[in-house]
Amino acid sequence: MSLCVAASFEREHYLAVDTAVSFHKNGLVYRNVDGFSEKIKIIDGEAYFFSGDIELCLMLQVTFMEQKDRSFTKLTEIAKDLFDKYADPGDKLAFAKYGFDKDGKATMQFNNSELDFKPQPIYYGSSNIQFTTYGSKMRLAGSHIDLKTTYITPDFFIPIYEAVADEGIGRSIYMYHIKFDEHGRTEEIPIADPVDIRKASMKKVRNHSTFIGDGEDAFPCTIAGEGDGAKKFDSSNAFDPAMIGEPMSSKGFMIKPKGSYEFLYYSSNTGKERSVKLRDNDVTISAEGALITISGKNISIIMDSGSLFELTNQGLNANIQGSVSIKSSKGMKFDAPRYDFV
Repeated sequence: MSLCVAASFEREHYLAVDTAVSFHKNGLVYRNVDGFSEKIKIIDGEAYFFSGDIELCLMLQVTFMEQKDRSFTKLTEIAKDLFDKYADPGDKLAFAKYGFDKDGKATMQFNNSELDFKPQPIYYGSSNIQFTTYGSKMRLAGSHIDLKTTYITPDFFIPIYEAVADEGIGRSIYMYHIKFDEHGRTEEIPIADPVDIRKASMKKVRNHSTFIGDGEDAFPCTIAGEGDGAKKFDSSNAFDPAMIGEPMSSKGFMIKPKGSYEFLYYSSNTGKERSVKLRDNDVTISAEGALITISGKNISIIMDSGSLFELTNQGLNANIQGSVSIKSSKGMKFDAPRYDFV
């Protein structure tokens, strides 16, 4: 879970959000050292905050951005559907919208899995500052707000986050200023974390699920393994432009672009592809520069036309529905103790 702290006026919002990402392992929470998450998305000029299981948050962001109807009601419907289908025991999902009504008045909407995604009221800004906290440790964060503040700068938010920082909150913050017709964001601002935070690499301890690409073109991807660092994707071998510059060798990928489902592994040191690609129009098995071995008690190749090509430990059986053409550029040898022509 993450935290968003907001100071909202009648026609504008000031928001701060942290960049820490955490995960659970053996009942303990760890700060992920592999990177940070963009927890606020500006969509149609309004700010959306996502908190909870990172994989659920990413799915919700991408699915919502693909919709023509981007109402908060639609966002809630999608969240409930994704949570019902994909949430593991103990997972949480929360989201908020800091936007505006048709007259440009600031509005705030909140919902989460603990509320069972039931409809919630809309809150409106006023001429006085309305301070809100949403997400992990929101009540504790609220107790550290200086309610006498009248002018909002990043210095207002920093001590709040430093007071509640843990494995799931902290690392750094961004401050957003959202108005009806414009928005802006500060550079990343580091904050002081406690020294006793448990930290680990999520890539090393479990598969990492994410989305590759942006907007409507994004697709789900599960990444397995840390890789050996010997080779990275470039413009000639990346399965998506978003992967250029990312480590590839000794890593596995399971991806679901439009029209296909693909399993990819890139060999240690060289990064040569071994893959199975299930596409709408074909199936491809590939081992770049390497042997493909198919082993089994019986091997059958059956074509839709009714033809059969079967190789077993008893021999080869071929039943071809149509003509047979065999061509060799260096002769042809037949060696058997008996030939039967029926």
